[in-house]
Amino acid sequence: MWMSGRLINRGAGARWMVLLGILLGLWASWYTTQYDLDVSPWWIVFPGFVRGLGLGLIFHSDLQLNVWTV
Repeated sequence: MWMSGRLINRGAGARWMVLLGILLGLWASWYTTQYDLDVSPWWIVFPGFVRGLGLGLIFHSDLQLNVWTV
């Protein structure tokens, strides 16, 4: 979330950051469908980390958009 706040302050569009967050979340969700019985712990943790980054981009940017409309 701190990364998205800094990017918004530098002029990055919040809408593009929400789109990037959605795409990261979609990729991580798709990647978890590729698990099999022989999956290593790293391949479970990594998509969760990417999904967390995506959610941080979505909700922090959405909060900024909501504050700007008030």
